[in-house]
Amino acid sequence: MKKEYKYRLVIGPIILLIGIALLIFGKIDDLIIGTLIIAGIVLLLNGVLKHLRYKNMPERDERTRKIGAFAAAYSWVVTIVFITVLFWLNHFEIWKMTVQQALGLTLYVMIFVTLIFQWHLKRKGDAE
Repeated sequence: MKKEYKYRLVIGPIILLIGIALLIFGKIDDLIIGTLIIAGIVLLLNGVLKHLRYKNMPERDERTRKIGAFAAAYSWVVTIVFITVLFWLNHFEIWKMTVQQALGLTLYVMIFVTLIFQWHLKRKGDAE
C-alpha cells in the first residue's frame, strides 16, 4: 500500500473521532463538528477506494494530466460565461440573488463542469 493511502487511513479516522468527540462532549458550532466528521469520512473512504483502484500503479500519467488541464481550462471558460449571465440577470433585476447564492452557484457549476469535461475527455481517449 502506498504511503499516502496509509496516511489517509490514519488521519481520516482520527479527524472523524475528534468530530464525534466534540459532538458528544463539546459546545462547539455544529458546522465545525459536521465539517470534521465529513472530512474524516472522506479521507478514510478516499484512502480505501484509491488503494483498491490503483494498488501500486501510478495514479497519473501524461494523458490524465493533459485531460485534467484541458478540463480545467474548459471549466474556466464555462464559468466565466456563467458569471456573466449571473451578472446580467442581477443587473436587469430578472433574478436578485445574494452573494452567497452567486458564489455557491458558481462553485457548483465550476466543479460539475470540470467533472463532466474530465469524464467526456477520458471517454474520448485524449484531449486535443
